Amino acid sequence: MNRTEILEKTMSIIQAYCDHDMQPIIDNCADDVLCLGPRDNLVTRTRAAVAASWKDTQNSMRFRTEDISAYTIPLGAHSMNVVLEYKVRIELPEGPRIHSQRGIFSWIDKKITDESGKTMLVPRLSLISLSNIPPRDKRDSVFNVWGDLRFTEKAEHQVSADVASRVTIPSRDHAFYYYNSTRILWIESADEGHHSIVHTDKEEIACTRKLSYFTEQYPNIFLAPHISCLINPLYISILKRFSLTLADGTVLPVPEKKYTAFRRAIDEWELFWNTHR
Repeated sequence: MNRTEILEKTMSIIQAYCDHDMQPIIDNCADDVLCLGPRDNLVTRTRAAVAASWKDTQNSMRFRTEDISAYTIPLGAHSMNVVLEYKVRIELPEGPRIHSQRGIFSWIDKKITDESGKTMLVPRLSLISLSNIPPRDKRDSVFNVWGDLRFTEKAEHQVSADVASRVTIPSRDHAFYYYNSTRILWIESADEGHHSIVHTDKEEIACTRKLSYFTEQYPNIFLAPHISCLINPLYISILKRFSLTLADGTVLPVPEKKYTAFRRAIDEWELFWNTHR
């Protein structure tokens, strides 16, 4: 496998791709190629599937590659990886935008039989992986902590149900809700202490019982930072004088006179939890 030829072919393929010409990629794909990206969760297997998925792609935006850097990794006499890093200039009505991309191309020699029946080794793409590169901040040494890291969705704070207790919640709509204790974040007093509202990871439930129902029926699960509420310590993310913040962002008061005792209660709860879970 000729390093220079493979490198030049890979660079011409990515330039054609950015110019909406998919044919060079399709022509050079192995029958069992695996193509990843460039969009999130876009995984395509086989040359026929790649050709079919890109055949109907319509995009009026214009792209241009700039500042291409290339790295080759020979894997033997008949295989080679090529890594390209480049900038993509996108022409938009409101003005051009530039972002960085990385492409990984795995080439392998495949036996191809031509029309005359002659068999020869021809380099084909077995893997194509295209992904965007987040911009680097000079404060980042390895991980993108300070740079422009954009999250596509909010991750939920979850605890394994394997360590949960089953909690029965009698509701004011005359139904009974059954929740694993690890799905209950906190419970607040309602109607001057005669009822309560249970805050779960999915919904709020108006309960017919007082807070004391939960502390008596389910000891060692909930703690009371304040007379008006109970919390599940699993979901405490910040505790300071004189408040606590739960994983969902809820901020609850911790009275000054109760702060030290509440800290001690958390330590005791953690000991029980780590011993009995």
